[in-house]
Amino acid sequence: MSTPAQGVYTPAPVLAVVDGTVTTTSLAVAEYFGKLHENVLKSIRALISEIPNEFSAVNFNGTDYIDKNGDTRPAYQLTRDAFTLLAMGFTGKRALTFKLAYIDAFNKMEAELSQRQAPSVPPPPLTAPARFVVSVDSNGTITTSPM
Repeated sequence: MSTPAQGVYTPAPVLAVVDGTVTTTSLAVAEYFGKLHENVLKSIRALISEIPNEFSAVNFNGTDYIDKNGDTRPAYQLTRDAFTLLAMGFTGKRALTFKLAYIDAFNKMEAELSQRQAPSVPPPPLTAPARFVVSVDSNGTITTSPM
């Protein structure tokens, strides 16, 4: 059984690039949200059972890790979409902070896209999507900035 780290602040789950895709792991999600890994695994399995296979197959990758006792344990690698879907179902202060940051970033992207469009002429083609960096400091303050 894994336990969440106490008193350790992580500004975001640990990310890694795997085959060109940014991912995180169920272990990093458990640590970030202060949840038991076994409970995160249950949440992931419940999601997988309810979502289309086409989505789960490309966003939730079953894997293993070696625990501190040398035993092989199950885990998942999650894409951004899998992480977001999973985190939207969590409760608690950290989950609420994540959800508010997500909404704030979405609203800023929407505002930027709206400003790019002139009402009387068709909008120019976008060369790149609007992207923002969302940060949460140890006090729970959310900041966003364009990339």
